[in-house]
Amino acid sequence: MLRYCKFKKNYFTSIRNLLILVLIILTFLISFIISRKFSSNLTYNMKAIVEKNLTDSLSNKFSHALLKKYNTNNLIELKFNSKNEISDINFDLEKAYELASEISNGFVINDFSFNGNFVNYEEVNKKEIIMKLPVFYYSNNILISNIGPKIFVKLQYVRDILYELRTKVSNYGINSMLVELYLDFNIKSSVFFFKEDDFETNYSILLSSKVVSGQVPSIYGNTFEKQSEKENI
Repeated sequence: MLRYCKFKKNYFTSIRNLLILVLIILTFLISFIISRKFSSNLTYNMKAIVEKNLTDSLSNKFSHALLKKYNTNNLIELKFNSKNEISDINFDLEKAYELASEISNGFVINDFSFNGNFVNYEEVNKKEIIMKLPVFYYSNNILISNIGPKIFVKLQYVRDILYELRTKVSNYGINSMLVELYLDFNIKSSVFFFKEDDFETNYSILLSSKVVSGQVPSIYGNTFEKQSEKENI
């Protein structure tokens, strides 16, 4: 009888430990699935909002006066061969860097809004946002969106900025070329929740456009393009 009781006790202890182990594994799996889905949906929603704010910031910062200040028509120097064909393009990278830096300083949070009534903003500054929202907010289901404990999410609004100058020279009529100068931005942002998810926003700004005498060599077709090295701001 004593032996039977001991066996029964050990049996129930084993069952209990097994159930606890199963619960721990299920909890881990559910948390992992929720965190991945949450992070993916949050990044998708944040990307659209960040792009809108970056576009608004760029529109507010970019102006004709800014282009005139840096005399953008002189940011490149065209070189020609003996046949009056374009052979190379040089960039004034120092002035380009100053211009890119001044524009990028405008990439800040203007009017950040996130759809929903359950999001609390804990901290908002020029470069990042820390939010607190329900763990089931990712579901987009009105019945459970406000269920669960609050969790913290950090959005690095502007984490890294790369820029480059790009020229496009095209034949334009008889013995003339259209020279276009672009400033390209690549802006990296990130959302951090359990893991970090990065996304990029790209802009191409036409700085100047003018017609000059000359021709694009036939080996390039009708268009000659050149980019500067990418620089980090």
